[in-house]
Amino acid sequence: MQLSNIALSYLVLETKKTLEGSIVRKVQELQNNSSFKFKLQSKEGTKDLVVGKGFFFLTNHRLPVTEKPSNFCQRLKKHLLNKKILEVKQHGFERIVTIKLEGKSLSLELFHNGNVVLLDENNVIIDALELQEFKDRAIKKKQPYAFPPGRGISPLELSSEKIMEFFRNSDKDALRALFECANIAPEIAEEIFFSTKIPKDTPAKKISEKQAQAIAQKAKEFYLVSSEKYSPVSMKGIIFPFPLKSKPDAEKIESITVFLDDAFSSQLGEMLAGTTGNQISQEKKKLEFLKNEQETARMRLEEVAETSAKKAELIYANYSEIQNVLSAIRPMEKQGKNSPEIMAGLKKLLGEHVASKVNAIDLKKKEVTLEL
Repeated sequence: MQLSNIALSYLVLETKKTLEGSIVRKVQELQNNSSFKFKLQSKEGTKDLVVGKGFFFLTNHRLPVTEKPSNFCQRLKKHLLNKKILEVKQHGFERIVTIKLEGKSLSLELFHNGNVVLLDENNVIIDALELQEFKDRAIKKKQPYAFPPGRGISPLELSSEKIMEFFRNSDKDALRALFECANIAPEIAEEIFFSTKIPKDTPAKKISEKQAQAIAQKAKEFYLVSSEKYSPVSMKGIIFPFPLKSKPDAEKIESITVFLDDAFSSQLGEMLAGTTGNQISQEKKKLEFLKNEQETARMRLEEVAETSAKKAELIYANYSEIQNVLSAIRPMEKQGKNSPEIMAGLKKLLGEHVASKVNAIDLKKKEVTLEL
């Protein structure tokens, strides 16, 4: 699961209060050798921060750690233990978060094939989860760290002029042109067109200046990060920091942090623990089985209750006839008559209509079956 740049902005907003001012007391490596758990002493008590390729979150789950940490984990321990976290900041609207500590920092590259990079006070690379080389930059030890090139214009810097300039040279529809032009998440781009009532399949070249102005204004509104707007929802595993009119079926979630913790911890738990993952799966199956059994029992009880209620209503409605039948049977039973003789006697005493309601008489069980 990858966070959009706007969801990441709100994750940073959500976790800053806990992370900033915390002190790193322990660094551990999870059993997949590419994720790390930092035990923090925070103002809110002990907290666990998990970071890895493409994600970071505060966890309330117990995740298994390896007894043989990698060299990179050892470097993290050496440089970060007992250091205070001074700042947590997103790099523009890129999917990159910098955690600045006393004299050191971590760059969390949270995009596809991301990385965790340990830097010194001069922004020089000490080590990285993966040493990498690209055409425009390199992640190598003792080399200055450079952020990857940005993707498009920042949403807060969009203007009708910039949109018109880009759209004039585009052969695509307005939605795809906007996505290429600016660093806007696909779902937010969809919402911009939905909110402005501009057809998203309009050829980019046919967008008017007035429409471009409306698009730029909406983009700024959505990307102006504010705790007042924060009301996270999710749909098919995609997180939105606030409800979108174009996604009315999205479900409200407690927080981005909790959603990530549950989602990633579940995946990590099964991936990391091997047999532990199987145990988790088995426990889950047991719980699901018990839940189904309880639901079946509940439905049966409701059926019994409903049937009993109907019987009670029928007995009440036919109380007089039932009493007449029982009163007629008792004397004949005392006289030693058998069931067929009693049935014949009922027809004479009570008439054919009433007697026909008596289906069976069991003298041994002291039971009379009536059809009401």
